[in-house]
Amino acid sequence: MLATYGGNLAADKEGRRRTADGAGGVDVESTWVKEISWAKHFEGKDLVELYEAGTGPVSGAARARLRDAAAKEKQQRLARLGGSFDREMARCYRPEQTGGAAVWYEGLR
Repeated sequence: MLATYGGNLAADKEGRRRTADGAGGVDVESTWVKEISWAKHFEGKDLVELYEAGTGPVSGAARARLRDAAAKEKQQRLARLGGSFDREMARCYRPEQTGGAAVWYEGLR
């Protein structure tokens, strides 16, 4: 009975650690999160999944070492998307080089 309780307690603790559902809520965890008011956005979310979503593509050498074809394709798509985004931002932030045709309207508001 005690071993079962210990196992359940460990599983609950791991779940709270992963999802930012601590005893006092996510506000207790980080003053930065509290100051920025992101606590409501993080509440109940899987922090490991959020971290993985926030990481960029791996380097070309690390991508070449990947064995899983699906992971390699995902990283290649992510690298192409990042490169495309960088080119678009460079084009929009330097309209004098493109003849003034590209203007990032959201940045002007």
